[in-house]
Amino acid sequence: MPEPRGLLNKKLNLIVKLLLIIAIISFVATNFTVFKNIMFSLIGIGLVIIIHELGHFSVAKFSGIKVEAFSIGFPPILLTVKRTEKGFVIKLIPKVSKEGDIESESCLYQFTIGKKAKPGETEYRIGLIPFGGFVKMLGQEDTKEVGKSDDPRSYANKPVWIRMAVIAAGVTSNVISAVIIFMVVFLIGIKQMPAVVGGVRPDSPAAKAGLVAGDEVISINGETRDLQFMNLAMAATMAGPNEPVELKVKHLDNSTAEYSIVPVASKQGGLKAFGIFSPLTLEISKVDDPNEMLAQTGLLPGDVIKAVGGQDIQNYLELEKITASALNPQVAVLADRINPETNRPQPIHADIKLTLNLRTGSSLDEKTLGNLCSMVPRLKIVGVTKDNNLKTGDVIVRIAETDNPTYKQMRDIVANFDKKPLDVGVIRKDEAGKDQLLTITTIPEKNKEKRVVIGIGLDLDVNNAVVAKTTDPNNGFAKLDIPDGATITAVDGIEVSNFFDIARIINQNSDQKLTIDYRLNDEIAGDVMLDLSAVENFKPIESVFQSIIPFEPLERLYKATGPVNAIAMGYRSTEMFIVNSYQTLKSLIFGYVSPKYLSGPVGIVTMSYRIIKDYPLVYYMNFIGLISACIAVFNALPLLPFDGGHIVFLAIEKIKGSPVNEKVQMYFLYAGLAAVLAFALYITFNDLRNLIDYII
Repeated sequence: MPEPRGLLNKKLNLIVKLLLIIAIISFVATNFTVFKNIMFSLIGIGLVIIIHELGHFSVAKFSGIKVEAFSIGFPPILLTVKRTEKGFVIKLIPKVSKEGDIESESCLYQFTIGKKAKPGETEYRIGLIPFGGFVKMLGQEDTKEVGKSDDPRSYANKPVWIRMAVIAAGVTSNVISAVIIFMVVFLIGIKQMPAVVGGVRPDSPAAKAGLVAGDEVISINGETRDLQFMNLAMAATMAGPNEPVELKVKHLDNSTAEYSIVPVASKQGGLKAFGIFSPLTLEISKVDDPNEMLAQTGLLPGDVIKAVGGQDIQNYLELEKITASALNPQVAVLADRINPETNRPQPIHADIKLTLNLRTGSSLDEKTLGNLCSMVPRLKIVGVTKDNNLKTGDVIVRIAETDNPTYKQMRDIVANFDKKPLDVGVIRKDEAGKDQLLTITTIPEKNKEKRVVIGIGLDLDVNNAVVAKTTDPNNGFAKLDIPDGATITAVDGIEVSNFFDIARIINQNSDQKLTIDYRLNDEIAGDVMLDLSAVENFKPIESVFQSIIPFEPLERLYKATGPVNAIAMGYRSTEMFIVNSYQTLKSLIFGYVSPKYLSGPVGIVTMSYRIIKDYPLVYYMNFIGLISACIAVFNALPLLPFDGGHIVFLAIEKIKGSPVNEKVQMYFLYAGLAAVLAFALYITFNDLRNLIDYII
């Protein structure tokens, strides 16, 4: 006899649930570290939510309001706990009625622990979605009209000021908890980047104002206490249109100066900035692929550079200065590396390849990638991201029918060869070190940005003296009349073999007129005049590392001198994040900042996961303090469904002597919920896109 359909369905549901539980246990067992970090991340965010809801809960209880449910996380409900005459009844995955009540018997599993006791009136719940929570009070509903009740313990029957206190308690709890968390952080001590200028971007507001690497900002709009680099970045981001930020700066010679700088957004759009780089140390930071760094530079994460070009150095500024003036294809570096067997530093030597910093302006020049006094070098491959038969080090001398293409010419040609064979002519060194001319056929394809690419990284070939073309540099220099593809043979009568030689001679004669000799072939040769004396504010040409070498940021210990100082520092940090959160909202409303730069729940969990994974616990505590302050700000917004919106309606009730019509409240609530949901979906989409980029 076949089993009844109901019994069969129950068995199938049980099997599915058991398989799900087995899958979860298997994942946890095989990925315990990842699971642990995720759980710590969720616990930290959950703690902030608990603090907020406990504020509502405790004031409601103290005011004599009956609290029917206290939930951490939103439905579906995973677990409930309630005190009964038999003890504490625990239900796993209970069924919830349409009214939001837990049905008495319907759940996956139920058991009772503890001794007999007086029944409790509050049911404690844990929801699956950890980005929120709620306190369900008798007589209060957010999404439906409530019938009149004579129960004196009903929320609706309490005076307005008590209801205001209950609603405001959540925000207040988050503010107080943020102060306490930051207080503990500063009692322990935390290393953060100080407000020191690590460098300035050319033609940026900071560069035009006269800030230089090594300057320390000691006052931002009059604030002088506990300044960090983050304060500097926030001051720029949150400034209004054409609004200057007042900075007081201490130079390396201990002299001080005051600046009024108007931050601007980049040409590509985005957040406003001064154009200041963060300060760095001489220690190599972590990278995704240490072996790749070792192959390219001879360095590994954790190495500390001690000397460059035979000169001992003490800080990153000296490293940058010596490297900039090297003007050679490579520079010798001495570094200390920890020996894993002895755990002591041992010296290692590396020859690091250099290139010339020929970029014009602060962003990538889509036309040429840069130029030297109007001379544009050929293109060189510095990285390959897909199997296309091209190799790092190849010099591009032809693409399709175009010889010695510039960056823009190459981009325009590649754009027309989506999934079509494309011939690329390159010069490649053979095993004996001799140049060989090869033609490589590759098939470009669209990347995730829908841009047709070959799958290579490009830089300028400054190791040879071949000019792909000349261009109008638009920086005081005149365009030189040199044929495309010509080789520079001499500058001011001195033979040259690469652009480093050319740059060195130009730097040494920055106020002179120089003759540049070139040769195109056996029949065509000539010379042109480069008038350096006509260029105002000539900036020396600098060399930089060819491969990006990440350095650890310069950090300073921020630690309180005692409990009283810790409270003051905690209060100032909380105030800073609250003020900056409100300024962010203001900037969003007026269009100064795009919402694409905000993080939602997914972004917050992702960021907290990375902090837990890579940093000591105190950094995660600092992050949780920041989140607590931000939650306080958003919940104080005078819009439903936020706490601030409920307080507004309670204030109106107090003024007019009666509650606002429930239907009117419902309209405002649903409008607010729709706006919040749309905004949440938008920033969650951004979070997921950024997370995918991070994983890929």
